[in-house]
Amino acid sequence: MPDEIVSLESRARAIAALKDFSLGDVQETKGNSKANKAEAQCNVPDLASLTPAHREILPNINMHRGKFQHVRQTNNFCLRCKGYLSTKKSGHYKFYTASDDGSLLYLNGAKVVDNNGCHGEQEKSSEDKYLSAGIYELVVEMCEMGGGEALKVRYEGPDTGGSKVTVPASALKHEHKRLAEGLECDYFYDQAQCYVPDLGGLTPSHTAILPNIYMHSGKFPHVTQGNNFCIRCSGYLSTQN
Repeated sequence: MPDEIVSLESRARAIAALKDFSLGDVQETKGNSKANKAEAQCNVPDLASLTPAHREILPNINMHRGKFQHVRQTNNFCLRCKGYLSTKKSGHYKFYTASDDGSLLYLNGAKVVDNNGCHGEQEKSSEDKYLSAGIYELVVEMCEMGGGEALKVRYEGPDTGGSKVTVPASALKHEHKRLAEGLECDYFYDQAQCYVPDLGGLTPSHTAILPNIYMHSGKFPHVTQGNNFCIRCSGYLSTQN
């Protein structure tokens, strides 16, 4: 998925004002032939194997009848939205899709919400899922056969204060941006134990960029006290071969 998203960078630049929004594929069918009619079903088909009619950037997924952005017909269409979900705090999260007709939600390639089939708007949820603070691949698929249409994606967990809310644009990205070298390290004081606590759920005292992690007594960059501190460094490891 990352390679595919990076390959769409030129499209993202063309609508730079939306560059931080999630990416959506709009798979529409014309309904003029049996083959095209078969593509939109109450049960979501394998949309990844189909060529979309067009592709758009959406801020989030909160659509209902008459409010489906960029859709060119109101029946017999499918959507496949893909991108990245960013979580700031570790903990248990639950995901929901409300749709008319069928919808599916995948997280890091695993189907976590199955709301498939012919039905009016109904909501189904995932099981509780423990997520560390980080970045996760997110795919949402939906098909509308006829009648009313809806697709809404909500979640609840540490980032929402336990409330069920629409996944906000601030938590969705459609591409990995090129990152600067080094690691982003958060520093925590007076939280230290021999066993590392859940630092992802705490607010750091300050943050600094380190070129690598090779520290010893007296050589801990940016640490403001010699004892009773914790560090949480995050970033990406690049392998070339």
